[in-house]
Amino acid sequence: MSLHTIESPRDLRLRSHADLKPIAEELRAETVRFVSKTGGHLGAGLGVIELTVALHYVFDTPADKLIWDVGHQAYPHKILTGRRERMHTLRSGGGLSGFTKRSESAYDPFGAAHAATSISAALGMAAARNLEGQRHNIVAVIGDGSMSAGMANEALNNAASSGGRLTVVLNDNAMSIAPPVGAMSAYLSTLTRTSRTQDPARIGTLFEDLGFEYVGPIDGHDLEELVPALEHARDSAAGPLLVHVVTKKGKGYPPAEKSDDCYHSVGTFDIATGIQIKSVAKAPTFTRVFGETLVKEARKDPRIVAVTAAMPNGTGLDIFGRAFPERMFDVGIAEQHAVTFAAGLAAEGYKPFCAIYSTFLQRGYDQVVHDVALQSLPVRFAIDRAGYVGADGPTHAGSFDVAYLACLPGFVVMAAADEEELAHMVATAVTIDDGPCAIRYPRGEGFGSPVPESGRPIRIGKGRIVRQGRDVALLSLGARLAECRKAADELARYGISVTVADARFAKPLDVGLILGMADEHEALITIEEGSIGGFGSHVAQLLLEHGRLDGGLKARSMVLPDVFTEQDDPAAMYARAKLDANGIVAKVFETLNREPRVRRSVRFPFSPTRTFESRTPIRVLLAKPRGFCAGVVRAIDIVERALQKHEAPVYVRHEIVHNRRVVDTLKAKGAKFVEELDEIPNGAIAIFSAHGVPKRVEAEAAARGLVVHNATCPLVTKVHNQAKRYVAQGRRVVLIGHAGHPEVEGTIGQVSAPIALVQKEGDVEKLNIPVDAPVGYITQTTLSVDDTKGIIAAPRQRFPDLVGPDIRDICYATQNRQWAVRELCREVDVVLVVGAQNSSNSNRLCEISQQMGVPSHLIADSSEIRREWIDDVRAVGVTAGASAPEELVSEVIRHLASLRPVEISTLNGPEEVIEFKLPVDLARV
Repeated sequence: MSLHTIESPRDLRLRSHADLKPIAEELRAETVRFVSKTGGHLGAGLGVIELTVALHYVFDTPADKLIWDVGHQAYPHKILTGRRERMHTLRSGGGLSGFTKRSESAYDPFGAAHAATSISAALGMAAARNLEGQRHNIVAVIGDGSMSAGMANEALNNAASSGGRLTVVLNDNAMSIAPPVGAMSAYLSTLTRTSRTQDPARIGTLFEDLGFEYVGPIDGHDLEELVPALEHARDSAAGPLLVHVVTKKGKGYPPAEKSDDCYHSVGTFDIATGIQIKSVAKAPTFTRVFGETLVKEARKDPRIVAVTAAMPNGTGLDIFGRAFPERMFDVGIAEQHAVTFAAGLAAEGYKPFCAIYSTFLQRGYDQVVHDVALQSLPVRFAIDRAGYVGADGPTHAGSFDVAYLACLPGFVVMAAADEEELAHMVATAVTIDDGPCAIRYPRGEGFGSPVPESGRPIRIGKGRIVRQGRDVALLSLGARLAECRKAADELARYGISVTVADARFAKPLDVGLILGMADEHEALITIEEGSIGGFGSHVAQLLLEHGRLDGGLKARSMVLPDVFTEQDDPAAMYARAKLDANGIVAKVFETLNREPRVRRSVRFPFSPTRTFESRTPIRVLLAKPRGFCAGVVRAIDIVERALQKHEAPVYVRHEIVHNRRVVDTLKAKGAKFVEELDEIPNGAIAIFSAHGVPKRVEAEAAARGLVVHNATCPLVTKVHNQAKRYVAQGRRVVLIGHAGHPEVEGTIGQVSAPIALVQKEGDVEKLNIPVDAPVGYITQTTLSVDDTKGIIAAPRQRFPDLVGPDIRDICYATQNRQWAVRELCREVDVVLVVGAQNSSNSNRLCEISQQMGVPSHLIADSSEIRREWIDDVRAVGVTAGASAPEELVSEVIRHLASLRPVEISTLNGPEEVIEFKLPVDLARV
């Protein structure tokens, strides 16, 4: 039983009940395989394999709404809901989110990443359903760990009183991120034990007392129990219902089952052994430095205690808990309670360190204001995950804590630039007894600065100068200090003298330091790993109040972009935010309104060393990704292997790619390109191009004894199969594409039933299809998500019974290249697109550039570049269509270097690691 044949839950629901167990076993193996390569949250997903299969088998998703709490366990759900082919991109730049995400799939009706939101969201959706007079099901899946959160209990209370139809699946695996704590966990354990000795129907439960129909406890790994229980929930006529499912985190993968944390979160690992592949640490993590320093301080002061909200390992308090178990308090997933609990400890004279991630502290903000700040209680907040966090994306990025804490009266807010500073700030927090304070620090390894044996308290509100200059002052808060130092070194090469200062405190500000820097420099620039409204805003307020902006000072603020930034490598994220050294250098030149002019030697990899004097280098920014996609690479490989296997000539129907260089190279090796089969002798070797062919062509080739190697792109084949499934389901088929395109002709010719072609939104109204007919749409693979979403919206409005592929399940190569051009256009003055004039992909890249107001030129090769295009520009973007080889891009760079000095950089875009399998008969050639 292969997952390859299940592209959506609709396919799953066509299978028999007997098929579910082998499907679940394969789904578990696939989950392990994908996470072994990407890293991520594994244990929770392994624990809900059978539950995921059963839910999608029983409920009519996505019409029925399935809401996963947190989302750690949603990887199997993603595999079953049309995202299997993109799972290799999980948690990477431009790839799938590690959590559920509304914009990613119709099967993700509500985004998640923080705990205990599912029941509330489900209840709201149920209320909306009732107002609309509809009857579909709403299902919330929540773990026992999340049940300790107040929000979950508030929702249970509201759900019972509302009396509406709602299904809550309680996934009880006796684990959160760490082992769960509190009375709710103990109650569920007791409930499970009691059910083994008594008739479950006779057990009165808390949930029944709250007004829920209670079903369970049932074995969450037994599909014979799961499916009937969920069918009962689906068919329940009224009232909220709770299905209590008992599962095992890490189920079915021995290394996870044996691990203390059940492989909750892992890096890449070896499947056979479970051994994680970890790089050698160059420095301790900030989290470890915090935990170890707090232990040192606690040895000196018995009134130091620690509080965490179910995150002892993630915050470093596991180190403290091992040293002082009686002074360590894990209150469960309950950030609001954790804050006020710490306030109570402070009110009694203790020194609580409340360690909570930046984004999780948002959940307890009213308690921070009302219970801590308003009463001036000395709670010390240790805020991990400040700034970008890489693979966990915007749900965990610490963007807002400076803004929401520094506005509170009496709050001391510190940010550590490195490991040594963090140790000193922990010691400083110990000494603050007259009000609350916070220390923020980033995720991951430090910079290798020496950690002192004992932290030294810092004078409150005092920063430090780390480099003295005279022209420009860079005032850093937090861990961007290292990038400021690099920027200062680079600026020195241009004759600009830079002062670099570490503010240390966002509140109170070092007034003397800041005003002195404003008075002694032409420009003052603040840099922080936080949102607008944070440190830079406080500095600007200070400068305004002291009249420093009345004269000639050029003041600027560098903050995180005012968007929710998607996951990527942290270095790439900061580069895109222009908060790395290069971005700081560029900001300095922009602020001073100068061009970088310097005598320097530029070494270009394709040319000899030259010296340019008093000439501005042209910046060449290369798109990433660009050029060949996996389908084109496979097609060319098939031709070359066929030429090795058979004697020339080998006949290729239709050009394998729209690129003369590639075609000429293959011709030289013995390939002959034809448009129709009648140009190929009987019995000859034939190759069908990546665009695919109609059935009639396949039949003619077979009748004439041609030996065919099919180079059709697997994504195109997937479109063909989708269309055939729609026909089998009795649906009318609509194809979104371009008339006359070989792929469109091939797709229409592959399906026995008529296919309606839609090229633009207006074509939908002209379709001769009844509005009540079931309709399925497919898309030409050379169109992107952005190309099709407007057109897709039109049939969605017209046809109530419309289905189609996941909007993200459209050719990754087209979407990625269009994304890269948009990013280029934010940085450059002109874009050069390497590609053929008859390539729709390449022409579309030019159109996008023009739409963004940046001139673009489509060139077949470097000989078509005109000097006037680049004479008066500072930055040129270079990209290539999906049919253009990299050697053409290299030639373009060489040509640009012959006209002007160049500085080359590459756009930080998504990695494309897809590789399509070759036909079996050619794979070993």
